[in-house]
Amino acid sequence: MRDLRGKVYRYKTIQYEGFDETGSPVKGVARGFEARLLQHEIDHLNGILVADLYDPDSPCGTPEEMKTVWDQEDEELE
Repeated sequence: MRDLRGKVYRYKTIQYEGFDETGSPVKGVARGFEARLLQHEIDHLNGILVADLYDPDSPCGTPEEMKTVWDQEDEELE
């Protein structure tokens, strides 16, 4: 699996809430790359790995092949 990458579907906009390192509440809205990043990191906190989320019917390939897919996705988010 290390040499292959796949597409993981994520929400483009999310609302989040939690606590910062001092225990103060935080909440907000994240869009685009920030939303994707937060979902990825929250998955880690919940014990979910990106490989667990790969959809067998979605694009899959080498990192170089998938870069094209990810670049196109980034353009759609802008």
